[in-house]
Amino acid sequence: MKKALSLILASFMFFFTFYSSVYAATDDDGKKEFSVLAVGDYDYYKNLTFEDANYFDDYLQDSLGWTKIQYEVDPNPDGTTDAYNPVDKTAVGVSLGDFKDSTDGIIPQADQGDLLYFMGHAYSDRMLLKDELTDVHYTDIGTTYDSSTYSSNSAWDDDLEWTILGACSIANRNYDGIQWAKTLMGSPRRAHGIYGYQASSPSYPNDYYVATKFFANAAGTSPQTIWSSWINANNYYNATNWGVIEHSGNRDYLWGKGTVTSDTTGAPVIYQYQYGDDRVELLSSASVELSNSSIQTSDFTKVKLVGSYNTTAQKLDEEVIIDQFYADEQKNQIYKIRDKKGDLIVEGPKGSKLEILHTSGAIKYSREIVDEVVNFDYMEARAMADKFLETHGGKPADAFVWKIRPLEKNLLNFGTDSVDKSEKIGYLVEYKRKVDNILVDGYNGDSIRVLVDNQGVANMHKLWRNIDKNFNNDKKPIVTPEIAQTAAINNVHKIWKVPGKADNSIKTDLVYFSKSFMHDQTVMEPAWRVEVGKDSYIFVNAYSGKIEDY
Repeated sequence: MKKALSLILASFMFFFTFYSSVYAATDDDGKKEFSVLAVGDYDYYKNLTFEDANYFDDYLQDSLGWTKIQYEVDPNPDGTTDAYNPVDKTAVGVSLGDFKDSTDGIIPQADQGDLLYFMGHAYSDRMLLKDELTDVHYTDIGTTYDSSTYSSNSAWDDDLEWTILGACSIANRNYDGIQWAKTLMGSPRRAHGIYGYQASSPSYPNDYYVATKFFANAAGTSPQTIWSSWINANNYYNATNWGVIEHSGNRDYLWGKGTVTSDTTGAPVIYQYQYGDDRVELLSSASVELSNSSIQTSDFTKVKLVGSYNTTAQKLDEEVIIDQFYADEQKNQIYKIRDKKGDLIVEGPKGSKLEILHTSGAIKYSREIVDEVVNFDYMEARAMADKFLETHGGKPADAFVWKIRPLEKNLLNFGTDSVDKSEKIGYLVEYKRKVDNILVDGYNGDSIRVLVDNQGVANMHKLWRNIDKNFNNDKKPIVTPEIAQTAAINNVHKIWKVPGKADNSIKTDLVYFSKSFMHDQTVMEPAWRVEVGKDSYIFVNAYSGKIEDY
């Protein structure tokens, strides 16, 4: 749907705008405003649901008191009509005009708000709308860069500070990601950052969970910056494909939760952040390689009968755990919340959050991440993580290092459209275990993840259920890896927001499936772990051939 592109007010205000060395760190029009654009109905791709978009809409408006300037969706939600409704700020049909503004209309667009959330499919160079002929490419926003004025022709040049994307691939460090970075250099006002994914993004329910945790981090009693809130929210749900593109001078909090920095001017210094390639990966021995033309069934015959194990949650002592994470002098700075399930959430200084989850026996911790180049390497990071675990409940005897991922900070060069310099500001050390020489794995289940930066541990996930290895049960037949591959490809969109099909060549490993930390688990059964993209897996129950839920 094509519609008018801006407020008359925007044209009027332009005459009062002038260049200066720094714009004041106040809302440009005196209001806290947002847009939500969500595409769930596609002509050529799998359809999506709106839970994450709805949460952004509801939380910003109802919990934080922001003003909604547009909530536009495909398809028709209840209570809206095709025409723009100026009362509830809704309309049906998302178009390019919703992302920009011009001087020929009266309908507010994304550029008039402080925050834009887009939910939908995407490739690295464009956001996908209902009809692929009307997609939003970075050139549609504006990426023509003038090195003499340090500015681009970006349409995001008015009030927009933050673009958050529940979509794949845009916030990356390749050529396309650098073009998106140029949309942050509009004139007279620059947008501050893009917060999304550099590869596959999670689908429902994980995208909804990330949205809820983002606001818990960014708008809680002890808030974190938008940058840290986004990274920690994705770490919390093991969505390691997150990516961020941000001006170095724009490490902001949400309005009302801390400092919002001034718009930058002059020569741009923009960084892209992501996890780099892992240094360590120890694969399960029960592994087969699959492709469209060949199935190596000889490996499968070795493991076609597999048993299951009883599991129980570890008992957690809340006071002992709090003592491990907070010194005595910090105890008067913490705030405790007991949720409906009986789990304990503790908020402390420096944006710290500690969660003690009795349902599964998980412990979750995060704080504001330190954006400093680290003075240690992979092996030193591993030693730091080991030491931290020894003083925070102990490192399990059967834990081994599975992966070590660097947290990378990439300086973007707009003269060469490439990464000028890549630095490490931390490492994510991940531990797993095996049972019967088969890896224990899941979407966000039994494992330990420790993010180490220059000030110690910034984020931790620890879930290590008790597994009854003496449980004697009969082994059962399991489905073939070919059946698991087919189930994964047919259902990939239930877990990941990928617009196309899974890769033609798929690695499939036999694992014991560990449920997410949000769930109780009494029996651990085997599953085929099917890789459908970078750090993107579908788990298929090896007994039934059905995909496991998140």
